[in-house]
Amino acid sequence: MTSAERVFLSGVSRSVSSLEEMDFGDACLRTTTSKDPFARVEISVIETEEDKAAFGTSAQVHQAYEALRSAIGEIKRVPRLEFVDTLENPVLEDVRTALAEIPAFTDEVQAIRTIVALWEKHSKQPLLDPTVKPKIRTPELFSAFKLCQMIQHNRTVNQLSEGFSTAEAVQLGGRQIEARNVFYQRWSPLGLFENETVLIVPGEQETGRSVSAMAAYLSGKGYFVVVIDHQAAGQTGRGDGTIDSGMGLARDIAAVAHHALRFPTVKFSLVGSGMCGAATFALMVLKKTDQLPKELDFPKPQRVVLLAPFFDMAPGALNRVIKFVSKIPFLNRISMPNLGIPISALVTAIEDFAYTQNIALHHQLKMPEMRTIRGTGDVLASDAEAQNVINDVLLAL
Repeated sequence: MTSAERVFLSGVSRSVSSLEEMDFGDACLRTTTSKDPFARVEISVIETEEDKAAFGTSAQVHQAYEALRSAIGEIKRVPRLEFVDTLENPVLEDVRTALAEIPAFTDEVQAIRTIVALWEKHSKQPLLDPTVKPKIRTPELFSAFKLCQMIQHNRTVNQLSEGFSTAEAVQLGGRQIEARNVFYQRWSPLGLFENETVLIVPGEQETGRSVSAMAAYLSGKGYFVVVIDHQAAGQTGRGDGTIDSGMGLARDIAAVAHHALRFPTVKFSLVGSGMCGAATFALMVLKKTDQLPKELDFPKPQRVVLLAPFFDMAPGALNRVIKFVSKIPFLNRISMPNLGIPISALVTAIEDFAYTQNIALHHQLKMPEMRTIRGTGDVLASDAEAQNVINDVLLAL
């Protein structure tokens, strides 16, 4: 299974991340039947500023192209996950029919633009909200991946939407946090309505698209699901792989949680993964000790689920060296290999998490609403593990 197929068909692969660039070697041309519009498609080389603004890098375009090609059924050998809805979409059939009339695509950018345009024509509505689209980085690239989400999980534009929540500048945990627009996607509930909103915060190096399978599964069970792009990846902040602090992550979660109250549900739950799981814990500590500003406050969650939360690096000589390097200018800008976050930002976040853990110990806080699901370093590393994690989250809710 290729990385692009895994991005689309599992909905949990980290390669959806807007940060990742991949080397595809000499895979410039692919040959199938002569009637196939994908028969000879050249990898696009993104050179103009206009294309960079719309699509990002050539590698990201290739990812989106391969994902869309898989989505419309041109690659048929990839098995679907058990928990993915496989209902046929009538708009998809119209798009497949329309594609058969196209002689051939010349390059991947043309292919992406054509497929998105066909989808919008047959569904009679734009993929992105016109008021939100101008705020999105590389909007044409995002449209391609959103279309993959919709096809895989059998959703319409009205059932999968996006927006930004304004997180005001505040002082939190002794740190001054700058204002930021936090991006989120909303998954409308299908089936029996549970009257509960679940806010999901992906782990480091993951965008909201990385947890599409979990969001689709929970919304399919009747939950109203909101998924955040945290500041290190995706559409929130600069999306350049760095964070300001652990308190900054916590503030962003609080801002969207505050915004989520406008959704028509009575109950509210939080799911945080990896470093954002630790930030979710920090947020709950600040809330329970009345340290949240009024503009960030939100009702007590019914349940809080932490997926393999990352509070600190494991003890060891190497990690002691890393913490020492975090105090050396220029060297502290080096990114951690597995986390993709600069050393200085990582250590700052760890200090914030330790601060809130000490507060919790000092106040002897009890959190009966909180559940921790431990896993390997990557709790969504495989399809089977993804299924287990999603089932565990549903049980915790």
